Amino acid sequence: MRATLSDDQRESAIAWFEKGLADTAAARLLGVSRWPVKSLYRRWKSMVKERR
Repeated sequence: MRATLSDDQRESAIAWFEKGLADTAAARLLGVSRWPVKSLYRRWKSMVKERR
């Protein structure tokens, strides 16, 4: 089974990424496994780099 995040969890995680938190901290704050947050973090980070 694939771990997923709800839309609200994704939005919260991205807001924390933008404030400087990494995947581990965001996952802990959300109370979820690190792995789906890590995947989102990698996608978010690559999008941020592309915008520069």
